[in-house]
Amino acid sequence: MQYSFGIIKPDAMKKKLYGKILDDIANAGFKLIGLKLFHLTEEKAKNFYAMHADKPFFNELIRYMCLSPVLCFVVQKENAIFDFRELTGNTDPKKAEENTLRFKYGESISANALHASDSEESFDREWRFFFTQEELFFY
Repeated sequence: MQYSFGIIKPDAMKKKLYGKILDDIANAGFKLIGLKLFHLTEEKAKNFYAMHADKPFFNELIRYMCLSPVLCFVVQKENAIFDFRELTGNTDPKKAEENTLRFKYGESISANALHASDSEESFDREWRFFFTQEELFFY
């Protein structure tokens, strides 16, 4: 069994799409094992996205992720990281395949509805940023 981490971003939260997104994730065979509503401070956002600090979009990303609460979650499934990235779709919703979450719910490259772990190493760092072991329900 494998796990992946995701964030429903401010654009999708403001449109109240979190229920539809979580339903799509469950219908794709993922089990939800952790869920937390979280409002990122600028400091926390900078720490979470530190790997992008030298990129030109960094400051815009930080402002965006602090606009509203985000919904953080951990899912479980065989091949969870790959399958969840596939379900999430291309970073640019206009280039995302039909029926992916970003195609259905994203607005633009920056307001693309979701974050999804891209590797086991990323997953391990990301879930620990938002959750403790006791907050996850492994079954």
